[in-house]
Amino acid sequence: MRRVLVVVLLMGACLGAQETRYHQLSARAKGSDGAIKIIASTWLGGPGAEELVAACYQPSGALLAVGNAWGPRLPGARVWGPDNYRDAPVWSDPGRHLLDHANPNRAGCVWRLSPDLAKVEAMVRLGWGMGVFTSAAVGADGALYLGGLGRDPFVNWARPQPGAKLGPPSPMAAGGSALFVMRCRADLTAVDWIAVFERGERQAADVERPVGGRVGARFRILGERELVAQAYGRLYSLNAGSGAARELGPTKGGMLLAADPRQGRIYTGGDEPAFTGREPWQRPLLTAYDRVGRAQWQYWRWDGRQVGPDAYRLVADSSVRGLTPLAEGKVLAWGQSDGGNSVFGRQPTNLDQPAPVRQGFVDSLAGAGAGSYGWLLAVDTAKAEVYAATHVASFQPSQDKPNSSRIDGACLLGGRRVAVVGSAAFAFVESPDAWVRTGPEGGGGPYFAIYSETLGDLLFGSLLPGVDGPLAMARRETRVAIVGTGVAPVDPAATRPPLIAPRQAELAGAADGYVLVAEVGR
Repeated sequence: MRRVLVVVLLMGACLGAQETRYHQLSARAKGSDGAIKIIASTWLGGPGAEELVAACYQPSGALLAVGNAWGPRLPGARVWGPDNYRDAPVWSDPGRHLLDHANPNRAGCVWRLSPDLAKVEAMVRLGWGMGVFTSAAVGADGALYLGGLGRDPFVNWARPQPGAKLGPPSPMAAGGSALFVMRCRADLTAVDWIAVFERGERQAADVERPVGGRVGARFRILGERELVAQAYGRLYSLNAGSGAARELGPTKGGMLLAADPRQGRIYTGGDEPAFTGREPWQRPLLTAYDRVGRAQWQYWRWDGRQVGPDAYRLVADSSVRGLTPLAEGKVLAWGQSDGGNSVFGRQPTNLDQPAPVRQGFVDSLAGAGAGSYGWLLAVDTAKAEVYAATHVASFQPSQDKPNSSRIDGACLLGGRRVAVVGSAAFAFVESPDAWVRTGPEGGGGPYFAIYSETLGDLLFGSLLPGVDGPLAMARRETRVAIVGTGVAPVDPAATRPPLIAPRQAELAGAADGYVLVAEVGR
């Protein structure tokens, strides 16, 4: 009897030794008993290659899927501007890298879809070689605003358009590019105005640096009749009706992340090089401005020589990548760091006060190697206080080792839950009702997750196999749309993307847009 007991105890010790944080967190993931479910999902595209970079809901419920196409054609699309490269070869990339934005055979495109994705109500694209779309938003009247990067053909087409606003007035160099914002009718039948920001002599030394995104004009809706845009390091106010631009002034670093019409506030964020006295350091920055462009406050922009000494050693390179305004001056910010010893782990204006990451779902990056790790941070800006936080990381299940994970976007759902999309390098924690089960050891790739208001619980988590990121997300009432780039799995035996009631069930080219609509409840 005694020998049997020893054997049982030893077996239990061995099994316990194999359990890692991945398995412990998987046991904690709650799930929704199937209430969070896919309503419809499909591929969109022609015989070339397409990607989707943004999604917006119109007041009517129609979904606008915004992206870019690489020819030779996109059947059924209305064309804006000259089709300069329609005979160029189809894009292909055996190495499965991101679609090549240097390729002249490309065009921004938009699909207007019925709420259930069953019908394409309208489709438009720019002429081949004109430029790409990088951001989008819908106004209260249903009009679509698009931001992007245009080449010479786009600027030449834009100059005579009604309502065209070009500035600063300077000739473009051969093969040059310009940033633009444009307004389109809700039914996509016409362009109301185009604001083009060309690189002037004063701004020749400025470089548009993408912070977790693509190079292109960034803009946000600041009010019923006003947009705020960023181009070449400066903020502009745009009249939503006419497109007339008024310069607000230079930013204090970073890229435009969000605007809050309720607070009349504009946010920029990113990172910048600094020095700790021992080593180089990328310090994060988040700045708030009022609606006329005056800086109100900055978070996390510490002097490197202050965080570098042994008293702190908060020297993990860090960056603020996105922000969503919440109610009452609160915001949900997200970012990246290359380790756990980041200033994100402390309050944004007090290095001696910890942020409540220990109450988050992933409460530690202990044991992590070199990589890039996501942070979710809920901040009360009236108190300059992070009141909820969590790491977003993947795991190596057999080694109890956190690994890289990226956050592409986040939004607030009903019940103050937080929805997140991104990509994981290794196993991402799945909830029991995940849309795709990757097995007991999990897997990596793009993911969709829902956290509790406190960020302490994972309410839903699922991978999206066969989809390339970055992903984007839009919410309307109890539904969420997720868009990205659909690709054939590298491993033919791998799970294909979830396709539910698809209007296009097969890839039409080297890559297609991928769109998914899910019910997420209240």
